[in-house]
Amino acid sequence: MGWILYSVLVIYVPLVIWLAWWLLCSDSCQCKPNSTLGKIQYFFTTGLFSFIRKLAVKILGKNAVDSIGSCVHYCIYKPNPILAILYSILVLGGYLLFMRDAFPWIPSKYLGSQHRWFAHIGVGITMYLFYLSCTMDAGIIHYVSKGKGKNELVNPKQANSFPMDNMLYSPGKICKSCNIEKPARSKHCALCNKCISRFDHHCPWINNCIGENNLRAFLGFVLTTAMLCTYCTWLCAWISVDILDTGKVDQYHYRDYATGQTYPVDWLFKFQFLMINGRLIVPLGIFTSIIGFVLYGFFSYHAYLVYKNTTTNERFKWPNYAYDVREYIKRLEGSNLGGSKKEDDPNIPKYRLDKKGQIVVKNIYNRGALKNFAEVLFPPSNQ
Repeated sequence: MGWILYSVLVIYVPLVIWLAWWLLCSDSCQCKPNSTLGKIQYFFTTGLFSFIRKLAVKILGKNAVDSIGSCVHYCIYKPNPILAILYSILVLGGYLLFMRDAFPWIPSKYLGSQHRWFAHIGVGITMYLFYLSCTMDAGIIHYVSKGKGKNELVNPKQANSFPMDNMLYSPGKICKSCNIEKPARSKHCALCNKCISRFDHHCPWINNCIGENNLRAFLGFVLTTAMLCTYCTWLCAWISVDILDTGKVDQYHYRDYATGQTYPVDWLFKFQFLMINGRLIVPLGIFTSIIGFVLYGFFSYHAYLVYKNTTTNERFKWPNYAYDVREYIKRLEGSNLGGSKKEDDPNIPKYRLDKKGQIVVKNIYNRGALKNFAEVLFPPSNQ
């Protein structure tokens, strides 16, 4: 039984990361929309939500679903700590239940007493990174009001942390809310009502933006939460084995009174035995394995963005820019230029064509994996 649990653990994490990369990083997957892989990808990234909503409308009715949608919209798209409180309840409340039901089985012949301390440390580190993610300055661009003129930045480094690429970001653009010239890679968050340097997204789970200064804490928070879930699942699995061994369930047999033959009990009986004698051990293990699956996927997606040195915000902008490039090519081909670019014209979108004739837009911020990750660990505006 032991080698089975270790094998599952070794296979589980890489499989989840690969699956999330394949589902979410569609620009690298090159799946055709009408192909089988393309349809699977669409279902898990877009179609699943539509399916759930249609099913909910049939069961609950449109008014009830709309009311639920309004509540969800408030929790996600309005500044409030509801989801942050919910996360704290899930982690701390779940840990209290784990201590109540799992700690009596630690230590055992399968688990040493050190796992009690490891559990405390794991929860402590996770909650600390959660606190940092919630309270750290995401990279707010502070400014000094200058009356009728443009406001000046308090930290001039934020204006030059990243160069303009003249594609997604061009010099001279003014934020209408803050009345400052927008630095490259910044965005005004409508929820926080502040401009954020290297804006990624606003996360309702921490009631804070993810930007240049707190991306490292956010990634650590997501990863440690996923690892904590995996650790809990692993402990619950070993405790379940111990419960079955202590109860000597493998010695139980069914008797067929018609033939007089006996048969070993099946997995359904063992599951029922665990639910009765293990209290919440099995439900906790199942719940954390599912949550861990989701969080590993989310982390791998953001790790991929860091690897490419792009952001969630920019990822949504690139397709629009590629569309502008395609429109430009059409106009170019219809002109007397013969379909060739004028490299000295600054108004021409920057792009190149690959061997298949597909548009490739260069991301100037991608400087290689090591420098990209170093940029997240050591934000340029803080140096």
